Amino acid sequence: MEPLKRGTNVRVRWFDAVVAEDRWTDIDEGLEWAAEPLELCETLGVVLLETESFLAITFTDGIDCVGPIIKIPRGCLNSVEVLSDE
Repeated sequence: MEPLKRGTNVRVRWFDAVVAEDRWTDIDEGLEWAAEPLELCETLGVVLLETESFLAITFTDGIDCVGPIIKIPRGCLNSVEVLSDE
């Protein structure tokens, strides 16, 4: 796939990292929680920057300013659908 250019509108599906509760957990309960699937997230945005390690997209492109910005590690990406490259 060709690198995404800045300004491309995309739908990104990605797996979110999660943290177990902030307490000690019984091993059986911990194993049960660890076996649960990761949540698949979906984000619509405008490509700001694509690198070998992450995809940065912004929710609003105001030409001279952007924001908010989300950087999604490549290892978390499930799919990237180009909606338009305008």
